[in-house]
Amino acid sequence: MRKNNASREYLDICWDTFFKSKNRGLDLVAHFPWLTSGSSSFISYEVEKNNQIVGGLIVLERDIRNLKIGLVGLVCVKKECRGQGIFKALMRKMLISCKESHFSALYLWSSKHSIYAKFDFELHDKNILVKIKVINDGDFGKPILNNYGDVNIIHRTDLAVPPFASGIYELKTECGSIVYCESNGNKYIINHENTVENVILEFGKFNKGEFFLNTIIDRKNNILSMKDYFDVEIIRQNIQMVNLIDKASIDKVYKINFLVNERI
Repeated sequence: MRKNNASREYLDICWDTFFKSKNRGLDLVAHFPWLTSGSSSFISYEVEKNNQIVGGLIVLERDIRNLKIGLVGLVCVKKECRGQGIFKALMRKMLISCKESHFSALYLWSSKHSIYAKFDFELHDKNILVKIKVINDGDFGKPILNNYGDVNIIHRTDLAVPPFASGIYELKTECGSIVYCESNGNKYIINHENTVENVILEFGKFNKGEFFLNTIIDRKNNILSMKDYFDVEIIRQNIQMVNLIDKASIDKVYKINFLVNERI
């Protein structure tokens, strides 16, 4: 167990598992700047076998709503060492440590629900991915999606880049800023000011083809109100899982949500 310091061997396994094998990624620090910035506290749980690091996971500590929240991620074991109980040992060690350290809850993001359910993680995900395409630029010769003249875009190298993306940017609009990332030619809105309706309209001016919006299911009706001008497909993400350690904090914990580039 290492505080605010992950070994080079473990980080190399992370890179090979989550990036190199999937032919993606910039570098680990671009995707997880807190690894070296000192801006956040984290614990690296690593397993050694025959004097070599063969796997590990990280718990990133966040203070939210006066609760101690842990974000669990970068869970990986060397390919040749899988099936030997290393993953199970890692998870058990981490859970015991987090309970002793008085975490209120742990979050992780995975589609492998049954695996993490064995360690008391439950699916609790209000996040949706909305696929949006312009289908109507206004009636009677009065388009609602007038093109921007000079577009003000800032390359946000100070923000964490989601693992699937190649860069993160901020679009300055009349209705406030819109932060988005790019991946394989597609644009994904991550965060924004103003209402969902205004954000869709403003981004539609900038990107008249197809784009994606990351938001929560509570905003479904607001999004559907735009169907006169946009083709909208709503997809439940179903990857956020929670281990509620402090049962008394259930109401506060289930109100917490993380942006795409905050997850690990």
